[in-house]
Amino acid sequence: MTGRWAILLQIALIGAVGASGAALFMALGLPAAALTGSALAMAAGVAMGLRGEVPRPLRSVAFVVLGVVIGAAMTPEAAATLLKVPLAMVALAVVMVVSIAASTFVLHRLGGWDRVTALCSSIPGALQVTLVVSAHNGANMERVVIAQSLRLLLLVSAIPLLFGGEGAALPGDGAGVVDTALTLLLVVGCVVVFSRVPVPSALVIGPMVLSAVLSVTGALTIAVPHLIASAAFVTIGATVALRFQTVTAKMLREALGLSLLAFVVAAAVTLIGSLLTVTFVDEPLGAVFLAFAPGGVDAMLALAYLLALEVEFVAALHVARLLAISVLAPSLVAWWARR
Repeated sequence: MTGRWAILLQIALIGAVGASGAALFMALGLPAAALTGSALAMAAGVAMGLRGEVPRPLRSVAFVVLGVVIGAAMTPEAAATLLKVPLAMVALAVVMVVSIAASTFVLHRLGGWDRVTALCSSIPGALQVTLVVSAHNGANMERVVIAQSLRLLLLVSAIPLLFGGEGAALPGDGAGVVDTALTLLLVVGCVVVFSRVPVPSALVIGPMVLSAVLSVTGALTIAVPHLIASAAFVTIGATVALRFQTVTAKMLREALGLSLLAFVVAAAVTLIGSLLTVTFVDEPLGAVFLAFAPGGVDAMLALAYLLALEVEFVAALHVARLLAISVLAPSLVAWWARR
């Protein structure tokens, strides 16, 4: 079998596994089925020896579709929600600092991981930035990948069960052929443009902002076909689980227990912070927890949309955290390594 056919077969197998998991979760009536079902089915496949990766162009399209869908869900009435963001950002900063410190303590003091590995394993979200900083400062990359990937997989699996709702309708349901065609052209254009922007999560954030502007101003009626949107969510879920394919059984045995404990501690801090925050920010607990959750921007925004949890509020806080980590993480980890 030639290399090209082998790659196509691999893509088809990954797609079949992810779609099967999504279909099963949909049949069971579980929330965020396309994302969570795909991630868990792919995790099971990886555990049974499935290997491969989603090609970069397909990942790019999936991220852009996610951004376009989320942007179209934002409305002019969201201004009232965004007024709460500055106050919530203060709470987010406190929760982020405490959760990073608590997780680092567990991994370093209790688990004996070196200082840099413990800190890099505890930084929430911004995985691309974290991995670059980890490699530059000599962290144990295997442990960092396990801790970061496990935390994201657990969040994607648990949040829908804890805060699941009825879900959101796709933008432009019932829209005409012209609106759909223009939306697909927008997706293609965003893939071409934002693939070249060297900023973390640009493929999600850029199309999200552009889609929101076009939708709110009435310049374009965003219309995303169900099949394409579902395929995008399945792709993102599969990408989450495929990060584990480089992890061996030995590596997992050595790092699993501590990574789980660190996740529980960070999640507990996030939940306590969320419970305190909802007392002065009039938002549902699920939306605040998801906005504070230590997961990647793409997966957390996908959950916010699929669970209909104040996507504007969640998006604003996750983008703010992504920017803060991108700016501060290199200096913080370098300082921590020198101590």
